Amino acid sequence: MPAPALLALRYRVLAFLGAFLLFTAELMVARALLPSFGSSASVWTTCLMFYQAVLFLGYLYADFVAARARLRRWRLAHAAVVLAPLATFPFHFVKVALPPVLAVLVALVASVGLSFFTLATTSIVAQRWFSLSPHPDRENPHFLYAVSNLGSLLALLAYPFVVERVLGMRVQLALWYALYGAFAVLHLASLPPAKASSAPSRPPRTPPAPSVRIYWLLLAAGGTALLTAVSNVITLDASAPFLWMVPLVLYLVTLVIAFAPKLPAFRTVALMCAASLVAALVMLPLGRLSPRSLQVSMVVLHSAVLFAGCLLCHWNLARARPEAPELLGSYYLRVALGGSVGTALVALAVPVLFGWLALPYLDYVVAGGLLVAALVLRDRARLASFLSMRRQSPLTWLGLLGVGAVLVALAVSGVAAVKQRRYGFRTFYGLYQVKDEQGLRWFHHGNTVHGLESTAPSAQGVPLAYFHHGSPIGRLLDAGLAGPRVAVVGLGAGSLAAYSRPGEAWDFYELDPEVERIARQQFTFLSRARGQVKVVLGDARLSLPEAPDGGYSLLVVDAFSSDFVPTHLITREAVELYLGKCAPGGRVAFHVSSRTFDFVPELARIASALGAEAVCAGGVEPAKAEVDEGKFASLWVVLARRPEPLEPLRALGYRSVARLPGAGAWTDDRVDLLRALRP
Repeated sequence: MPAPALLALRYRVLAFLGAFLLFTAELMVARALLPSFGSSASVWTTCLMFYQAVLFLGYLYADFVAARARLRRWRLAHAAVVLAPLATFPFHFVKVALPPVLAVLVALVASVGLSFFTLATTSIVAQRWFSLSPHPDRENPHFLYAVSNLGSLLALLAYPFVVERVLGMRVQLALWYALYGAFAVLHLASLPPAKASSAPSRPPRTPPAPSVRIYWLLLAAGGTALLTAVSNVITLDASAPFLWMVPLVLYLVTLVIAFAPKLPAFRTVALMCAASLVAALVMLPLGRLSPRSLQVSMVVLHSAVLFAGCLLCHWNLARARPEAPELLGSYYLRVALGGSVGTALVALAVPVLFGWLALPYLDYVVAGGLLVAALVLRDRARLASFLSMRRQSPLTWLGLLGVGAVLVALAVSGVAAVKQRRYGFRTFYGLYQVKDEQGLRWFHHGNTVHGLESTAPSAQGVPLAYFHHGSPIGRLLDAGLAGPRVAVVGLGAGSLAAYSRPGEAWDFYELDPEVERIARQQFTFLSRARGQVKVVLGDARLSLPEAPDGGYSLLVVDAFSSDFVPTHLITREAVELYLGKCAPGGRVAFHVSSRTFDFVPELARIASALGAEAVCAGGVEPAKAEVDEGKFASLWVVLARRPEPLEPLRALGYRSVARLPGAGAWTDDRVDLLRALRP
């Protein structure tokens, strides 16, 4: 292979490996942090915000150090930066008593901040160093950005479908550090020579105008804001790497398309955007066939919006890219800063400033506003001419009126949605809304009903939804099988408190303080409870170990993040903890209703691994009249150390769970969530 080809290959491998490690760490660390924060979807969007911020710092450093790569002291300093992450093995995750967003950020800084910072410099450093090399094509290093995006894309596809399913977290960390060692060696070997390069010196280029730099920033901010907004919507019902992957892959695909060696024609980009949106709209009618098809069609629609919007942003970014290699640092620096701003606006500013609105699509307004601002800045001269009403046809003004009418309609619908509910709030852990409809008070967490109560005074305090008297858990509790001391993981509206009896002590473990506020202020189950009820705030995996061993006669796991049971609550270690907190004849009941996942086989594997017994009941759709009364189908699994405590449940309609080998049971180190997907 000729020397120029070898040189180009070295920089291609460097850019590819740096991006691959960067995005693998992004997914790996977010996956590891999920259990500590209730498997909230906001863990991922907070991670995105962190990564964008560190990316900006990495680009800032890279822009500074790349031009000084021939100076000995800076070469030594950069070598120290590249090698320093090797001293941090393994990752150490810290949990601090701070608000969740700040706690996640502190954990990320302490665990992967230095590694991520170093990897974030790779794309800019590789392009700048290549431009200083003797390669004949050194004036055109842009291809390395596309190679970097391909590395990111491969990492996103490989992690959820291969790495996470095959390897435990400890093995993943060991392999990652081995690859990072190879990356460090290649990185240092790619340093340009210390002496002057044979490349001819270039005259200084005129820096871009401030308006151009702001334009870069706004476009980048619009793309990442849209990415974060769609990630929030798609992962609302479940937060896991294979779902995080969908919007991020589409985002990277638009980068690969826009930053191809040859800029695509605008007609091509417009056709791709239109085709994606039309395909999504065609699928919408299919959503009426079943709840599953509705979920799929909505994911496709949001994904199409993301693809079209990001392709528009990134194509304009690529079109405005400076040709001079020495100006690329400034360009990518603004792109990284814009990406950080866009993510922070959606992940932090909107929940903090507008959490009281609890509107799920407010994030889209922010993303759209950034994109419109960028296009207005680009076409401000043309826009000024347009607004002067020179040579404008009536059809143009009719189109403007149509756009205005759509915006007004969206605003009116948003105001109407706020007025139609009793209460709404958005926290780190979810989007909560309480509504009164058809004589019932509904508690929604995301897209899922988490509690229901009649608004008629005579019927208040009667459990409904998944907990009505005819439900599997209702039959168990009505039969007097709760015992004197009960623990419930997950509060919701507090419906299960309606089953408490005088002399019984019920402890509810709830992660989000906002849920307790809703249960006490909007529903009456807790206030009407006949037993002694206590709410313990905090994650149950952290709070339950403080309870006495063998103290509970019944432990109910009813913790959901929208339609998703957080997986750290149904691992082998978690179930072993629950059984250890139960008396010898105690039972552990799991509520596992889900439109998307089937958790019964996973609990069967865990039961086999622990030598426990399991029965299940439910999953049968009630009659329409019962649904109208607020009685929903639910699926429950009950575990016990011995078969005797489960025998009384068989008379209540519970049946044995098919035994499965315990070898593949989920653990804290390894969870294969794809296996639990419903067909």
